[in-house]
Amino acid sequence: MGYRPSRRMYNLAFEDFPGLEVRIGSVSLGELEEIEESGKTPGKQMLPFEKFIACAESWNVEHPKTGEPVPLTMEGLKSLEMEFVSALIRGWVTTIARASLPKGLSSNNGGKTGPSIPLSDGMTDEIMRQLEALQNPMPLPELNFTSD
Repeated sequence: MGYRPSRRMYNLAFEDFPGLEVRIGSVSLGELEEIEESGKTPGKQMLPFEKFIACAESWNVEHPKTGEPVPLTMEGLKSLEMEFVSALIRGWVTTIARASLPKGLSSNNGGKTGPSIPLSDGMTDEIMRQLEALQNPMPLPELNFTSD
């Protein structure tokens, strides 16, 4: 008899969006790699957003203009501003990366989203750079996550 890991679910909290509730699952290492490669593959730029929707279980997002609940679909995600959507994706990816670190290496960094220590594999950093590039075509400084 082998060990069957349970599906991990996360309740994301965002310092910049008080009251926002997002319940979302994780992705496999292969899917994370696929998301990383999507920025280098023509026609695959929407993959991070599709994976986010596929893993999301619930959220309480309302449309900024109408106040109507935004459906947890690609169409719903596309109805929101890129800055907000990018923050959701970054929060999700960094939460998965932080949660997968061995105990003792991750620490609470004051409630901010993002890993509390630099990641050695660079995969998460690359995903963040790709999301930033989608939001703003100008080069941005690299994110530097340090421990407290």
